[in-house]
Amino acid sequence: SDTHVVNVITDANVSGADTGASVTETYTGNGQTMTVAAAGTLSTAVDAGQPSASILVAGNSGVTVGAFKLTSNNVEELDLDQLTFNVTGSNRVATLYVYNGSTLLKSFPAGGTSAQSITVDFSDNTLLIPANTSKVITVKADLYTNTTAVADNEVDVAVGITDADATGKSSGTQVTDTDDISGNTHQYYRAYPKFTVNASSPSGTLIPSSNTLLAIFDVK
Repeated sequence: SDTHVVNVITDANVSGADTGASVTETYTGNGQTMTVAAAGTLSTAVDAGQPSASILVAGNSGVTVGAFKLTSNNVEELDLDQLTFNVTGSNRVATLYVYNGSTLLKSFPAGGTSAQSITVDFSDNTLLIPANTSKVITVKADLYTNTTAVADNEVDVAVGITDADATGKSSGTQVTDTDDISGNTHQYYRAYPKFTVNASSPSGTLIPSSNTLLAIFDVK
């Protein structure tokens, strides 16, 4: 890209329109700096609204496992072409879904080895990123049902992006971001206990004594 600045003239001959007399002009300041670029740029980052690290339960569907921000600089609108995901614990993930807000952009099978790279293509105009704007994509997962294997407990599951490609709508140039970014790591379990307060749990003021009942919980 090239940078240009338009400056105020340093010498001018000025005369009055009515009198024809010579005028001494004054001028201050320079024009703003402008950059001429051949194409826009694409950058990727983990979105601040990504899900916190959590427990994933076998057989659950539509579980949010990651959120990523795709940003176009101020040159031109970008059309997303391709994303390459790195999926840790993919042998516990049946299907992944890519959303922008509530709009499903793409779904694809995972499975395979514990960590694998999956490249996903997007049709033209599936996701447009206007100049100087960011779009957030959310990744959701359907998890395989549980087995009796002990190894199915405490399996790390995480999704990241290793490559992103888009095409400039004005320039027609493909732009790429190869930053390796990864969301929070979750843990897959066959099951886990859920605790809730029983309706008969005591409340109100307690009188100090031995063996005082403090609470009753239900465990499922």
